[in-house]
Amino acid sequence: MKTSGNTIFITGGTSGIGRGLAEAFHAKGNKVIIGGRRKALLDEVAKANPGIETVEVDVNDPAQIQSVSQELVRKYPALNVLINNAGVMPFDDVTGPLDDAAAVSMITTNLLGPVRFSGALIEHLKKQPDAVIINNSSVAAFIPMAMFALYSATKAAVHSYTLSHRFALRDTSVSVLEIAPPWVDTDLVYKSGVIEIDAPPLSEELKKRWSYFIRKVYETDPLTCPKCQGEMRIISFIDQPDVVKKILQHLGLWEESQAPPERHPAIKELTFDPSYSQLI
Repeated sequence: MKTSGNTIFITGGTSGIGRGLAEAFHAKGNKVIIGGRRKALLDEVAKANPGIETVEVDVNDPAQIQSVSQELVRKYPALNVLINNAGVMPFDDVTGPLDDAAAVSMITTNLLGPVRFSGALIEHLKKQPDAVIINNSSVAAFIPMAMFALYSATKAAVHSYTLSHRFALRDTSVSVLEIAPPWVDTDLVYKSGVIEIDAPPLSEELKKRWSYFIRKVYETDPLTCPKCQGEMRIISFIDQPDVVKKILQHLGLWEESQAPPERHPAIKELTFDPSYSQLI
């Protein structure tokens, strides 16, 4: 994909990865249009980045997707890049009853949103000499997270759909790409219901969620835990010591005289005994 000279539409462009992509592409001289549900946030991005244009759209609404797509084609005939970035990541407990409305909403946003926008714009994109569809999935598409089981499943579906779409369009001018981000410090993470690093002291329930999150999401790193019997293993995609420190500080498990050790060499097997941790 060329990095300049494009006309790019990004869904979910008011924060996080979407806003980061919008600002980066804008800085490289591309024409950037961002979509989002909240006008105040759209206006904020446009004010901070003169030249970025905005459009209100709810990716849960198929009628809005169709009308916005038609307007984009009319107003920006050179549109040649679609970035399907909008997504939600609510905490879902698969050991309890299903919240059907929340489940349908997440599937609609995370999976049908990209599918519908791609379908609405595909005929226009095929007329462009060099067009790209970029779908934002997640590492959770490949390594699912138990506390975000349905979210992980939607991202696995996005990955699968991207592979099929890429193959189906192989003889056209449209390339289909995939971004699979790791754990990223964005609003999506804080709104997931698990992480509130800048929040007031944690309740016991949130401490339990945190401990579950730390055990299940991360790669294996040994850290000395001042409130545990020796080592505590943090399972994470995060390997930055400052982020690990921030997490432990929020849990009240950090001692300033102590610094994270170097990453441990390969750990062959991870086992967890719930009675070993004093977090739950």
